[in-house]
Amino acid sequence: MGYEVHGIACASISGTYLEASAHLLPGGCTIAALTPDQLICQACIARIPKLAGERITREEVRAAARERQPGDALIVATGWDRHWARPNFVEDSPHFTPEAMAWICEQRVPILGGDMPCFDDPRSPVGLNQMLFASGALILAPLVNLGEVRTSRVILFAFPLKIVGSSGSPCRAIAVEASDADGVFPPFRCRLGSRAREETGEKS
Repeated sequence: MGYEVHGIACASISGTYLEASAHLLPGGCTIAALTPDQLICQACIARIPKLAGERITREEVRAAARERQPGDALIVATGWDRHWARPNFVEDSPHFTPEAMAWICEQRVPILGGDMPCFDDPRSPVGLNQMLFASGALILAPLVNLGEVRTSRVILFAFPLKIVGSSGSPCRAIAVEASDADGVFPPFRCRLGSRAREETGEKS
């Protein structure tokens, strides 16, 4: 009786990924050094609809994240995930202004997630990811299905592969919604990570 087995080859920042500071900061944190409590936390979803190439401002982030509590991760939903795998998905990504990133870093978020592939200007980067990593945050991107999440605060599970020496890893991201203002979380889960696409030759 036979069996099925597959070989897998991909970059550390393939699909939806979790990325640690070693990606850009010498001597920074690697994925294998993360502890389970860093991968499970409460999170606030900031809904800031954006079109191609638009910038996310400090004022917009502050207003959209008003329900965020100290220690919460921050997830920014722009709606850009609807362009997943299309031409210029990366090049035309919405992104943060330096002032917006400075405010996020001041909040000491443990994880900054988003449905866009670039937090810095993809055409003219100014070092926003370095700034974010220096604050101690992890990057979780690009997420999908944020439009299916019905609440503004969730419990976030972000599970990367534990790869020794790697700065990042493909990640399975899951949100658990709060059912009411008392923060009771039922067993409802929404998958935020991208789905692997088979090589069919079809264009989307």
